[in-house]
Amino acid sequence: MAAYRSPGAPLGLSDPAGRAKPFRPGMVAIHPFWLSYDVMRVFGASLIQRVSVEPPLRWESSLFLSPEGVIWPFFFTRWISSHGSAFGPRLLIGYCNLIYLSQLFAIPITILLIWHRGQNLLFRRLLWSFALLHILTLCIYVGYPAAPPWWVFENGLAKPTLQHSMPAGYPTGSTLAGLFHLSPNRFAAIPSLHGAYPLLFMLVLAMHGVRSGWIWICALYCASMWFACVLLNQHYIVDLLIGAALVVAALPAAAKADLHK
Repeated sequence: MAAYRSPGAPLGLSDPAGRAKPFRPGMVAIHPFWLSYDVMRVFGASLIQRVSVEPPLRWESSLFLSPEGVIWPFFFTRWISSHGSAFGPRLLIGYCNLIYLSQLFAIPITILLIWHRGQNLLFRRLLWSFALLHILTLCIYVGYPAAPPWWVFENGLAKPTLQHSMPAGYPTGSTLAGLFHLSPNRFAAIPSLHGAYPLLFMLVLAMHGVRSGWIWICALYCASMWFACVLLNQHYIVDLLIGAALVVAALPAAAKADLHK
C-alpha cells in the first residue's frame, strides 16, 4: 500500500509501491498540449501571416524603458555587442543561455522525480495546474501570434515570412538553428512559458507546504529565467507578465487536484 503523504510534509519521502497509478492519468493532462502545439506546424503559414509585431513593442515602450530610452531587451543586446568579449559578460551570457535552455529538461525531470519519490498529491497539483496553463496558452498562441523582441531588433516592424523567420545570430547548421527550425511556432512570444513554468512550479510547491529552502531555490531559478529571457532578447517584460497572469489563473487547478485521483 502506498504510504500517505500529507500536503505539508517535506519532500524526500518515498513511496515504494503504487507509483504508476497516478502517473498515467497525470500524463494525460500534459500530452494534449504538446500534441496540439506540434500540430501548429500544419497551419504555420496562417500563423505567420497574422503575427503581431508593433503592438507588443508599443506596450513595452510605454511601460519599461531603460535609462538610455530603449526597451530593456534592446539595451542588453547593445550591451552584449559592446562588452560581450570580456570575461565577466561572457560568463553572464553563458549562464543565461544555460538557464534559458534548461526549460527543456529542468522542470520535467523534477516533476518526474517528484512522481518517483511518491509525492502523489504534489504530482497531481503540478500536472493539473500545468494542464490549465497550457490550455490558456494555446488559446493565445493561436489567437494572437506575437513577434519576440529579437525580430523587431533585427527587422524593425517588418512582417515575418516562412522564408525569413530565423534569428540572424543562429548560423546555418548550428545547434540553435536546428532547434529553432524544429519549433512548430516560431512566434509564440505571448505568453512566455519560459517565465511562466518556473513561477507556477514555485507557487504550487509553496501551496503544497514544501520546505522554504526549496522555495528559495525555485525563486532564484525563476528570477534567473526572467532575467535571461530579457538579456537574451527572447521576450519582452510584457510577455513575462502576461505569462504570470496565466499562472495566477492556473493555480485553482492545483487547489482542486485532490479531486482528480
